[in-house]
Amino acid sequence: MHDVQLGLGRALNPDGFELAEAMTEYETQRGPVPYPDRPSLSALVSGSVERPDLAGLWFVQNPHA
Repeated sequence: MHDVQLGLGRALNPDGFELAEAMTEYETQRGPVPYPDRPSLSALVSGSVERPDLAGLWFVQNPHA
């Protein structure tokens, strides 16, 4: 069965967002760990949305990309 038949089609990414843009690296006892933690809720509320927030929003809306 194909992805399209399963409803897992991929949305266009006209802005060329990459998952790495929506990640923040956090230091842990075992070393740095990247987490996809964008978009920032405070940025969305304040209206100061930057490219990493837009990338995060795109991946939230397109989780199979």
